[in-house]
Amino acid sequence: MTQEEGYSTEYALELYLRQDGNKITGRSYVSVDSIYAEMEIEGVALADKILMIKDIRIIDDEIIEKLEWCIKSYQLMLRREQDVWHLEGRWQGKTSTNDCTPGQVYLRKSVPRA
Repeated sequence: MTQEEGYSTEYALELYLRQDGNKITGRSYVSVDSIYAEMEIEGVALADKILMIKDIRIIDDEIIEKLEWCIKSYQLMLRREQDVWHLEGRWQGKTSTNDCTPGQVYLRKSVPRA
């Protein structure tokens, strides 16, 4: 995940999603350096290719003084390339006091390990 400016311009992002009909639920994990956040997420799938997802609440986090995690909304496109699923798109968000500088998301589905 990228951010145009801020504490860092690149963050690790993992999404764990469940779909029931067009409803999406799950968790997200965002990290950089030694800080992280785990968030509950929900959203909808539109036309089987577009996911509109948003952070609902922070479940757990570690952060440094004077920083606050962005509560994000994602607009992601699902595509398949050579048997690998990708989610790509944009995000924007807010802290308790300000808008966050937006950025991009580039994800690919990992193969579960035994």
